[in-house]
Amino acid sequence: MNKVLKLVAATASAVGLLAGGALVAAPVANAATACSANRVLVDDRGWLPDSHKATGRCSKIDGNKKVRISLDRIADFDYHTSWFTRTNTTYSTNQSTLTRGAYYTVRNV
Repeated sequence: MNKVLKLVAATASAVGLLAGGALVAAPVANAATACSANRVLVDDRGWLPDSHKATGRCSKIDGNKKVRISLDRIADFDYHTSWFTRTNTTYSTNQSTLTRGAYYTVRNV
């Protein structure tokens, strides 16, 4: 994965949590693509680690691009949605504990 996006998402996640926010938007990866990715609290499990999933949506995707949303997991492989090109639809990953944030990846079709 693009380590810069993951690092920025992880940093933004830490800043968002310090500020009390539950949702953190990933940075824009491509000027011709308008997307957001958020880490969303699914289950507050008391004294156990909270469970999160990544959700994302694009309002614009360049004609020769595809996008996927990912949940940055600390101790395991990241969860990803399938690649998509449809706009104005919300996509979600599986849920997991011990996560750092969410990000999206843009790739040529």
